[in-house]
Amino acid sequence: MMMERDKCRGFLDNHLQSKDVGITMLELQLSKKKAVMKESKKERGRLGLNLIQSSFELKALRYDFNDCQEDAKYNHDKFIHVQAKLVDKIEKYKGLNKKCLMMKS
Repeated sequence: MMMERDKCRGFLDNHLQSKDVGITMLELQLSKKKAVMKESKKERGRLGLNLIQSSFELKALRYDFNDCQEDAKYNHDKFIHVQAKLVDKIEKYKGLNKKCLMMKS
């Protein structure tokens, strides 16, 4: 009878130890998953901040681009104006040159 109780206790002890090992393994997995989730949450936060910063940088680049477009349009208009003046002066020079040649002849 005593032997049966000892066997029964031994069996139950082994069974409890097995369950304790299982619980310990599950707790370890849980703590690892919690650490991964915490790190993931931090990474999402960093990505969110990067997204906001990139959005501001993109807006700044758009403003710079628009300014450059306006400058390019202004410079193009000014170039056209100067070119027209130059063509006009060349025509006047040609006219004066013809008059000079006619006076010399």
